[in-house]
Amino acid sequence: MRRRVVVAALAGALALALGCAAARSAQRNVGTPPGLGLAPIVQTTRYSMPQPALEKIAIAPLAPSLDLERGGGTAAADAPALVGRFLAEALAGQGIAVIPASDFEGVLAAGAEEPAAMAGRAAARFGATGVILGRVERFREREGRPLAVTQPASVSFEVTLYAAPDGRRLWTARFAHTQQSADTGPLQAARYPGGGARWLTAEELARWGAANVAKELVAQR
Repeated sequence: MRRRVVVAALAGALALALGCAAARSAQRNVGTPPGLGLAPIVQTTRYSMPQPALEKIAIAPLAPSLDLERGGGTAAADAPALVGRFLAEALAGQGIAVIPASDFEGVLAAGAEEPAAMAGRAAARFGATGVILGRVERFREREGRPLAVTQPASVSFEVTLYAAPDGRRLWTARFAHTQQSADTGPLQAARYPGGGARWLTAEELARWGAANVAKELVAQR
């Protein structure tokens, strides 16, 4: 009889402990249903990263995709230069020596060049240890005002870091995002500049993307 009482008491204590643990777990997961996660702001692929690669990076003028060119408009035409400038500023802000596209453009040959040729030029002219090439695929301006839009801003670009002077592919980053509202994506909206309290312009969205690309690249050190 005494043994049954002891066993029952132990079982009750175990049930109480499990119940408390479940309650604590449920409390930690309030607002975050199982399986709900945020996608990375930037998708990256690392192929190799020799130590000197991030010492000095030259940014080649970014190219527009065919879709971006077909879109037309001043914003689309300016987008590659804007994204390249935002990327240069973000990398410099992370402590990396940067040769901006405006400087690098002057030493490029007319017409398209292969990554190896551009990496060789960047190393010979500027002492660069890496060169970034890329393209802007989408740069759609918001339609509306900061507090109300009919269409949110949407930006997509991809950049690849090559070693200089040999042109080996080292790392690729892709940013592709259309702003979500705080109502439909509150966790995502909280990551935006301003915490999701307003609708961003395409420039603001692109600058945010470039800043996150720079952070991801510096993390490769």
